[in-house]
Amino acid sequence: MSAFAEFYRQRNSLADKYFAMIDEAQKHREKEFMAAIRIQMTWKQYQLRKKLSHRNKMATIIQRTFRKHQAQILVQCLRVEKARKERIEYFNRQATQIQRCWRGYDSRRHIFDYYKQQRYLQQVKDVNEQMRRELDDHYAETNENERRATFKREKRIQKRNALKQHHLVSTAAIPSIFQPPAFTKDAEAMPAIENFIKNVNKAKLVIPSIGKT
Repeated sequence: MSAFAEFYRQRNSLADKYFAMIDEAQKHREKEFMAAIRIQMTWKQYQLRKKLSHRNKMATIIQRTFRKHQAQILVQCLRVEKARKERIEYFNRQATQIQRCWRGYDSRRHIFDYYKQQRYLQQVKDVNEQMRRELDDHYAETNENERRATFKREKRIQKRNALKQHHLVSTAAIPSIFQPPAFTKDAEAMPAIENFIKNVNKAKLVIPSIGKT
């Protein structure tokens, strides 16, 4: 009851305080309003920057992930292409090796056959040996024929000379020049020459003219 009485006594002063506070608020209303606007603007700017920063980060992550995915696809394609080229090169090398082996075998089998070459060389050797024997025989026969022809030619010359030198043989009264003293160098050969001349003249041989045989 006393509290109400106290409030009642101060009712005018409370109203004055209230209106005084309203007046004070009106004085600072514009300033507080601008401050509230600035606070809101600052907060909204902060929120916007935060949102943009988050979006930029997310966009960067998305771009990085997409580029990584593209790079992985490119690397995979390059690996596949490299593997394909390596397989082609490997198959080409193997094909070349197979061709080399086959050509070597075919060459050795049909073109440069070792045993065939050995047989051919043996045939050439046999032919050369036969040719050498034939040439040796021909050479020996030719030399023998030439030797015989030369012997016959010299024999005819000796007989012709013996016929021309019949007057040089010994007679019953005069010894010939073919009867030299015993100390002569050709003393033993001289009688044989004289006997040859005598025999030729006795046989009355007709010697053909000396010419080419």
